[in-house]
Amino acid sequence: MRWSDRGGPVALVAIVSAAIAVHHTRLELVPRHAAARRTVAGAAVPPPALATLVSLGYRDALADYLFATLLVEYGISFQEKTRLDAGAYVDTINALAPGFRQPYLFADTFMTLRPVPPVAEDYRHARAVFLRGLAAFPTDAELWLTSGQFLAYVLPSRDLVPEAEASEAKLEGMRQLARACELVGRNENLPYHCVTAAHLMTRRGENEALVRFVERMLAVSDSDEIRELASGYLEKVLGEQARERAERRRVAFERAWGRDLAWVSRDHLLALGPAFDPARCAGRGGAAPRERCATSWSGWAEALPP
Repeated sequence: MRWSDRGGPVALVAIVSAAIAVHHTRLELVPRHAAARRTVAGAAVPPPALATLVSLGYRDALADYLFATLLVEYGISFQEKTRLDAGAYVDTINALAPGFRQPYLFADTFMTLRPVPPVAEDYRHARAVFLRGLAAFPTDAELWLTSGQFLAYVLPSRDLVPEAEASEAKLEGMRQLARACELVGRNENLPYHCVTAAHLMTRRGENEALVRFVERMLAVSDSDEIRELASGYLEKVLGEQARERAERRRVAFERAWGRDLAWVSRDHLLALGPAFDPARCAGRGGAAPRERCATSWSGWAEALPP
């Protein structure tokens, strides 16, 4: 018999034997693999100082890669029901690219919305990331709004932090919501968040802060809806007199706007400051009214009659 004639049966026997061996080996390995499920999701993330060094100058590229990895690992953590150290990813990304907005915006989601119960440190970590984001984007209304909602509603409601810390976080969240209202972003629901911020001030007895907040809202907002909501709430809480005072200040601001630079936008005027006549304001008892001699809008507001 020729070799080629004997090779066919031998090869067939070898293939069948290999298949049987793989089958029996697989039966043993599958249970072991299932038992070896990860308890912590995600790969090891270099600390911020080391990441900036190993990036070799490509910090933004490495930050993009880590953020994409974080999104993938975040989904896997839900599939495997494991804990993901999202804070380590976010800290490193923030250090690599402080101007990368998205990690700040979703910090609370990554760190507190998990398949395993979060702990108090997760909420504190998310708060720290929000503070970094607000420092990097001080005029981002959406970021102020997201951070304010997290501090005012989410953190105090979890009963994971001491009562004093929860109360302080709620107060800070109220202030951040008020700041978001002053920035007047594109969020169409922002007017209702403004009313919520005012409601929080009322519940805490912050009447003076409420008046200042409403007056700023009336001064900086071009939205008739926001003005109506703000002045209406002020009247409801503090009465007609408080509403009329806020309205007088708004009218005074618009008159000052018309006398000085009527053709510029409200934002430009707020950035430039009020007009004043140095000659008439010279000396302690200048000839001009006090509000006409203020060099900032905050000073102008303090000089207005009550």
